[in-house]
Amino acid sequence: MKEWDVFVSHASEDKDSVAVPLVDLLRRAGLQVWFDSDEIRLGDRLARRLDHGLAGSRYGVVIVSEAFLSKHWTREELDGLEAREEQGKQVILPVWHEIDKERIAEYSPRLANRVAVNTSQGLENVVAEILKKIGTGSASSPAGAIGLALSHRQREWHGLTGFPGSLPDLEFAEVKQRLVRSELDRHSVLVLALPYHCEFKDEVELNDIKDWVYDGGGGLFFLGYYFADKHHESNPGKLARKFGVAFSNDLVMPPGRTSREDCQDQAFEKPEEFVVGCRDLAGDDHPLASGVRELGMVSACSLTEWTRTPDFLVETPVSSVITPEGRANEQGYLLQIQAYPERQDSVPVLAAWQCGKGRLVVSGTWKLTTYDWKDNRVLVRNALNWLTGAT
Repeated sequence: MKEWDVFVSHASEDKDSVAVPLVDLLRRAGLQVWFDSDEIRLGDRLARRLDHGLAGSRYGVVIVSEAFLSKHWTREELDGLEAREEQGKQVILPVWHEIDKERIAEYSPRLANRVAVNTSQGLENVVAEILKKIGTGSASSPAGAIGLALSHRQREWHGLTGFPGSLPDLEFAEVKQRLVRSELDRHSVLVLALPYHCEFKDEVELNDIKDWVYDGGGGLFFLGYYFADKHHESNPGKLARKFGVAFSNDLVMPPGRTSREDCQDQAFEKPEEFVVGCRDLAGDDHPLASGVRELGMVSACSLTEWTRTPDFLVETPVSSVITPEGRANEQGYLLQIQAYPERQDSVPVLAAWQCGKGRLVVSGTWKLTTYDWKDNRVLVRNALNWLTGAT
C-alpha cells in the first residue's frame, strides 16, 4: 500500500499562496500528503527524497503556473508522474493557477489537454474535485488501531518505531499526517513522542489533540526526553501545557554519574549504566501499577507544573538531576552545552490523569517504551490498555 495519497508538485513561488493552504485542506479532508516542507530536511539528498515521495504516492497533484513552467526540476517531477501513467492508470491531477490553456499548450500540449481544476474557483472547490477523483485516503492508518505518531519526524528517534514489535497482540498503525481531529478520531489511543529537531507550531493541531482527549474520549501517551524544551530544537512543553503539565529542562541520572561524558553517553551508550530505578509508585491500586514493582528510566526529564494532582505518579529515588548551561541560539536552544550543574533530588518522571472523557499518560522519556528493563513493558502495556478504556 502506498504511504501517501497525493504528492504535491509546485514551484517555490507558489508555496505560500497556494501549496501550503491546499495541503492543509487536503490533510483536513483525511488525505496523507507528501509535501516537501515536511519531508525534506537539511542534509537530505533531494533527488532521492523526491523519488521516494513520487513512488510512494497514489496520485500527483501538479500546481501548474507560470513559475512551474519555468523550472527544470518541476519538469522532472512531471516526467516521473507521467512514467507512472504508462501502466494505464491516471496519476496526474492538474491544478491551474493564474494561467490559461494556451500558455500551457506551448509548454506541453499533453498537459494542456488534461481535465484540470482552477484555483480561481477557490481552493475548497479544488479539494472537492480531487476527492471526487481519488476518494478518501487509502493511505490513512487503520481505524481503531493504536496510533504511533510519526508526523513530526519521530521516526528519527533511533529505536522508537520498534517497540510495537514487543507487543505483538496489540494493533498499531503509523500516523504520518497532520494530527487533526479527522485523523485522531480513527484511533482510540495515540502514542506521541516529542518532535525530532522540529517544533509543534500548529495551534489547530494542538487544540485538536486536546479536544480529542477531553471531548472525544481519546487516550494520549505523551513521551518526553531529557532536556525537554531546551536542547533538541523541539518544544514538547507547548502541547503538555495544554493538559496542565510541563516537562522540566533537566536530565535525571543515577547518583555519581554526572560527568560531561556521562551526560553525553547516556543518550547513546550502554543504557543499563544510566538506568534510574523507580519503585515509588503513588497509587499502587491504579491499573497502571498492576504487576509493576520497578521501572527503569533512561534519558528522562522530570515532570513539573501540573495543575491537578495525578491519578497515578512515579517518582525516582534521590537522583542526580542535571540542569544544562550554555549559550543559546536565536531560538533559545542550547545546542552546545558548556556545563552540567546538578542537584540531588527525588523527582516525578511519569504521571497519569483522567481528562474529561479521555485519559493522559505522560512519561519523561520515550525510552520507557523501548528499553526492556524489569517491568517497563508491563507498565507500557498497562498504560495502553488503560488509555484504550477511556470513556
